[in-house]
Amino acid sequence: MTQIKKFCDQDRENLFSEAASSWDLMGIYQAIETVTPQPLSILEKVILKGLLCDYSPRQIIAVCDRESEELIIYLVCQLYSYVETIGDFQQQSIQSYQNISLNLAALGYKKNNNTILLSSIDA
Repeated sequence: MTQIKKFCDQDRENLFSEAASSWDLMGIYQAIETVTPQPLSILEKVILKGLLCDYSPRQIIAVCDRESEELIIYLVCQLYSYVETIGDFQQQSIQSYQNISLNLAALGYKKNNNTILLSSIDA
């Protein structure tokens, strides 16, 4: 049974993996974990990655079909409060799930994908 759970968790960790190409996920996780009572769960990380990929909570619920809708909505709300806290944003500044990614980008966690290598430019 433990091996099945471990496989499911590993499989779940790969959901929304495209977030890693645009976001400093480890930096975000570490920052959030400074304001949480315990490390982020795999499900919390999956939800956060989904939000960072511009998926709505409803779309995340559809992908994480093994989890209850209430649990996912609760965890999205928790993530709102964590981001508010790490960014020292005013309470209720995050009024939409889309603002989570905007606020994390403002904090510098979004990777710059438009970097031009100077060595590739001819003088």
